[in-house]
Amino acid sequence: MLKKSLTVIASSLLVASMANATELYNNDGTTFSIGGRLDMGLATTTNTTASGKFHDVGTLNNSRINFAGSRQLNEDTKVFGKVEWGFDANAGDSSPSPVTKNRLANAGISNKTFGTITYGKQYGTFYDVSGFTDMYEISGGDANYLAINSDLIGLNRPDSTLRYDNKFRNANFAIYYASKDSGQYKDNASLELTRKYAAGSSVIVDVAEGLKVGVATNYALLGNTIGTGDTNEGIDISSTVFGLSYDSDLFAVAITGSFHTIGEKNGITGASLPAAGIIGQESYFAFKLGKPALVYVGNNFQVVDFKDWEDLGMSTDSIKTQNYVALGAKYSFTESFVTAIEYRADLRSSHDLALAGESARGDQLAAVIKYYF
Repeated sequence: MLKKSLTVIASSLLVASMANATELYNNDGTTFSIGGRLDMGLATTTNTTASGKFHDVGTLNNSRINFAGSRQLNEDTKVFGKVEWGFDANAGDSSPSPVTKNRLANAGISNKTFGTITYGKQYGTFYDVSGFTDMYEISGGDANYLAINSDLIGLNRPDSTLRYDNKFRNANFAIYYASKDSGQYKDNASLELTRKYAAGSSVIVDVAEGLKVGVATNYALLGNTIGTGDTNEGIDISSTVFGLSYDSDLFAVAITGSFHTIGEKNGITGASLPAAGIIGQESYFAFKLGKPALVYVGNNFQVVDFKDWEDLGMSTDSIKTQNYVALGAKYSFTESFVTAIEYRADLRSSHDLALAGESARGDQLAAVIKYYF
């Protein structure tokens, strides 16, 4: 007779983020679960320009749903799979944006000795370390990335990815390879790019209880497909990120720093992307005020140093594209129901805004509710 159980499993994925899963089936080594969260809120943004201050109120949404299953082949080996979609819980009948968007879709095999092999749409190795500081309840987690499709270049969740993970003593290491794919340039929907390939690695060492350090690398070679199909023209992007994370009963600290180089390979028509170096820094400091409450503060900073800046008519060779401080608080009524409020102060100067082609500095006050299932 089948033995079915319905169990809510609360697992902490990150220091300041939780994800619950409801196990719908568990029998003879075969499991199936559903999980996700409803994540909705409101934000008011104060845009400061030369003409004055203007306020804008909008909705926030970061909801998602996933399904996962596994099959235990023997004591040491199991196969597994997972799919996840982000969905807009605030979307109406006339919403112009997609209600759902695929985030993950992968399957793999895991062995206690030989490690884990996974294929599909999944996180690249860069996020293994950059995720140390992706901890804010509302904003954050963006200064280590670029103004290019992060999935396409492998910094986030690339498609067609083969990944291998294993552990040696107190060190976790991983490598991945993403095969050919295509996608839109993030800030130019009319520009289609082809990923010829992307690859990366990560090493994370557990130094002591609660303390870990890590480094991750990523390389992507992109081609231009405007009107002519796949060509040898393109750009290559090299990325490295370092991180440190410490978590205790009283507080949590995380710091990451990244460096990217973008180089042209025979030019790429229409990309308007001169060779550049990008430096990013993120920090997160949380203080635990008893079990249900937490306050945090952090800074996200990114500067772009253009090597061919004269082509853009700039009077300097660098732009601070990001520089903000976030101050937030979270209260957990239960493991499944959380509320949070966050204030983000934009620290960029008028000079930085002008060079970036932006006319306003945006400060934001936002509040969200999150229900994990």
